[in-house]
Amino acid sequence: MMFQTHISLLLCSYLPWFEVFYKLLNNLADYLAKGQCKEARALLSELHRQPVPLVSGSVTLSMVPYFIAPDPKSLPSIPENRNLTELIVAVDVGNLLQLYASMLFERRILIFASKLSTLTSCIHALSAMLYPMYWQHIFIPVLPPHLLDYCW
Repeated sequence: MMFQTHISLLLCSYLPWFEVFYKLLNNLADYLAKGQCKEARALLSELHRQPVPLVSGSVTLSMVPYFIAPDPKSLPSIPENRNLTELIVAVDVGNLLQLYASMLFERRILIFASKLSTLTSCIHALSAMLYPMYWQHIFIPVLPPHLLDYCW
């Protein structure tokens, strides 16, 4: 009898490298789907030993293709930036302009979405669109229910 377990993968980082982490998680998921747990652990160990690369520097791993550290000073572009692509699909042009103007006027903004992944992608894309400026006030990507009173 074979037991099947559910595995959850979580990457915690202060770096907003969404595309790099997306590809890395896909590689790890492929290893785990094929039952190659030892290879997945080896990849994570190898990655953990690597220093954080400089802007546009690359990291070469023996088990997966290399990746290039994104430049935080570059503007997001479509289709390379998954978050921006999802924002453009989810929000029409009129509302997007209204959101951007509200951000420039530093208004309180509350964004709702039916899927957490869409919500997360959209708010990070909106934040990236402010470059070279950045959001100066409280930024709560996902608001817990007990903080809803703050919005009104």
